[in-house]
Amino acid sequence: VIFVVGIGTLMFHATLSRTGQILDEIPMMWSVLALLHAIFIASERRHGLPNASGRRGELVTCGAVATFVYFQFGFDVFLFLYVSSICVLLLAVFKLAFFASPPQLRAKPSTHLLFLLSAAVYIGGFIA
Repeated sequence: VIFVVGIGTLMFHATLSRTGQILDEIPMMWSVLALLHAIFIASERRHGLPNASGRRGELVTCGAVATFVYFQFGFDVFLFLYVSSICVLLLAVFKLAFFASPPQLRAKPSTHLLFLLSAAVYIGGFIA
């Protein structure tokens, strides 16, 4: 997935064309959905819950709708959906790292600090 994103990013920044932009942004959105799926699976396995097959369908539906919206309504609406999916991903990681139960499954304090610093840098990118 990262390889496909890299090729799309290279094409977009080398050509600044609409086709390059599509090849850059659509794989990024699908990779966020894949990471969300991985987090859901890890969380459910860690807590002994059933597999994430139901959530897989929800994520594929979300990706299909976002891709449709991108082609029908343009970049602005897609950007809102993309940033929203990243926020959901950050919240899922935050919940897993800080509030996993039982407490021995929670991340170490150094991981907490790393997560908070990376979230601050990410949010800072929007502010600057």
